[in-house]
Amino acid sequence: MKIWAHTIVKNEERFIWYAISSVVEFVDKILIWDTGSSDLTPEIIREAQKYFGNKIEYSQKGKASPEQIPRLRGEMLKGTSADWVINLDGDEVWWDDSILKLTRLINGKKAKVESVVVGTVNPVGDIFHFLPQDAGGYEISGRKGHLNLRAFSTRITGLHVSGIYPKEAYCDASDSPLQEKNPYFLDVSYLHLTHLKRSFSNLDVVGRIGKFKYELGESFPFDYFFPEAFFRHRPSMVASAWEAMTFEYFIKALLITPLKRFRRSLKAK
Repeated sequence: MKIWAHTIVKNEERFIWYAISSVVEFVDKILIWDTGSSDLTPEIIREAQKYFGNKIEYSQKGKASPEQIPRLRGEMLKGTSADWVINLDGDEVWWDDSILKLTRLINGKKAKVESVVVGTVNPVGDIFHFLPQDAGGYEISGRKGHLNLRAFSTRITGLHVSGIYPKEAYCDASDSPLQEKNPYFLDVSYLHLTHLKRSFSNLDVVGRIGKFKYELGESFPFDYFFPEAFFRHRPSMVASAWEAMTFEYFIKALLITPLKRFRRSLKAK
């Protein structure tokens, strides 16, 4: 099976290198479309092209509105000559074992598998702390938590993208979202850094402010095994992932966290 990764970015300089590094050896191509980055994202991606070779295809598309982003995803689909697509955002870093199991599932041609949902581990504050599962707000086919549809077959009849970012969805010919069409739940996760500062130039990124969170998360164990991409080569222009939260962040999160946990407990009842 030929597998491509689809990535749409804007100002993802902190983690895009790690995201690429975590999957590049497991896919046939990474298609990256940039919607107007003003930070080091373009330079980092071009450096990745030099380092990882011609697997990475990079295009700059200019600024895109919430209505235009789903159209770009649709154009990506039309330009893809692969059997399967893995969605890879610029803040998603996979463990080797997780991406290996996903690609093995795809290549194993398991009967009736058309789309795959996986789990996410969501750091908050810094890379050393995370949100518990009960903070996960996604619900897919009766399961709730930190979940995401991350791979699908391009052979699905009528495959297209509907909706407006960030609520767009990959749908079939009946306009039904793939996550509602009996997806396969694979028991693996990736590190989803969406709640951290993803660029030193966060301005003018659609939906970015709402994703950054002030909250004191749970501490990862001292011997926690982080994705291998964090320990591999990185250019000097790529910031280290091992930055602790600032004192200012800690104080704000300390004040806000009790209220967030109280609201979460009410929703759980």
